[in-house]
Amino acid sequence: MKRAILSLALLLASNSYGALETYCYYREVTLSGTADKLTIQHNSGTNLRPLGVIAADVYCSVACVVTLERSSSAATTTAATPTKMLPNGTASSVVVYTASNAGVGTQIRKITIGAGQYMRIDPSEMRIVDNLDNISIGVAAITGDVKIFLMWREQ
Repeated sequence: MKRAILSLALLLASNSYGALETYCYYREVTLSGTADKLTIQHNSGTNLRPLGVIAADVYCSVACVVTLERSSSAATTTAATPTKMLPNGTASSVVVYTASNAGVGTQIRKITIGAGQYMRIDPSEMRIVDNLDNISIGVAAITGDVKIFLMWREQ
């Protein structure tokens, strides 16, 4: 019985049995009268895994307007690599795009952030399951510093 329980525990803990893996991306940029957008997107491929965002934080050094969107036209520039939270984890099934050229998607939320403030965006409804689907966090044109942190789990 103990051996069966131990075997089951090891099976559930392994990455090959539907375990959730966590990834993140942090972007820090100084804008000069320009906008910025960070997009995570499933690109064409066979290893796509459903994901759910678990944290989304935005900071602006000056007052700014942040827009959360999903299902925009596909981003193609500028690709970046997400960080694996576990060093032995597999590569993420999404591509991160910084200074993203993703088109306008379905607006989920629009938020005004005061100067020098961090804002935690409730990520509970932010999910990607389909090929070429994406989620973007955009900051309207400002002259100032922007920091965007996004963390997600893939199955």
